[in-house]
Amino acid sequence: SYTSCTLCPRTCRVNRTQGELGYCKASDTVYAGLARLHFWEEPPISGSRGSGAVFFSECNLGCLYCQNEALSKTHAGVIINEAQLAHTFLDLQERGAHNINLVTGTHFLPTIYPAVKQARAKGLLLPIVWNSSGYETQKILSVLEEIVDVWLLDIKYQDQALAKSLSGAKDYPRIAEASLLEVAAHVEKRGGNKLNQEGLLTQGLIVRHLVLPGYLDNTKRVLQSIFKIVGDSAWVSVMSQYTPNSWASTQHDNVSLQRTLAQKEYQEVLDCAKKYQFDVLFTQDAASQSSHFTPIFDGSGFAR
Repeated sequence: SYTSCTLCPRTCRVNRTQGELGYCKASDTVYAGLARLHFWEEPPISGSRGSGAVFFSECNLGCLYCQNEALSKTHAGVIINEAQLAHTFLDLQERGAHNINLVTGTHFLPTIYPAVKQARAKGLLLPIVWNSSGYETQKILSVLEEIVDVWLLDIKYQDQALAKSLSGAKDYPRIAEASLLEVAAHVEKRGGNKLNQEGLLTQGLIVRHLVLPGYLDNTKRVLQSIFKIVGDSAWVSVMSQYTPNSWASTQHDNVSLQRTLAQKEYQEVLDCAKKYQFDVLFTQDAASQSSHFTPIFDGSGFAR
């Protein structure tokens, strides 16, 4: 509900219908930055025709270094209601999308949930992908389990001090571990990761981690945590795409975040990941370290 908001672990309890704003700065008006065929996810998500990505504005985590800062820190894009969102899902299906990829939508779930239901009733057949920071409550995860088929779940930190300084969430490691445990159990009950004849995920879980330059100890602890929770059956995506945003570029007391990840750092992380012998390990090449891979959030692609 937007009236006393507890949609995320921050539990701000503000009445967003009356203009009160919590940590994410979102009201009950849904802003969305872009709806498009997206080709830069993991191969079983993007496939050959693209993932039907819907990027929502604002964010309940708000990482200082966010590469989508125009989206996460402002009302980027356009206002969209439940019916328009449902029609957008159907439009993306018509355009050939392999799935509907909901990017950072927790704070707008009271609108997203009925929009998915409405689209299903009108012929939406595609899997729903929940693209999340991992900073979720158990209550919200139980709601999401009713509509989500594929989970792209981040595990960003095991270092509490780092989580507090970069995302204002000292409790992130505990919350994200609990989220992964819940989602992994849910996926296992449904039979685990499943691929169709095109090699695309129709249900399942990919655990993601963005490697921050200079913070390899945190990354190694994250990989250890993933293995502890999910074991070697996990599908893990270790991302090297960190690109300094406008905030990071001014942090002269944090030189490591002013630069991209060095190849030798990434190789050290991959060597660590390979020790766990995860079932599937997705990697990135150095070309991903570019602002050119950040979409322009101009509000295009939505049904009006």
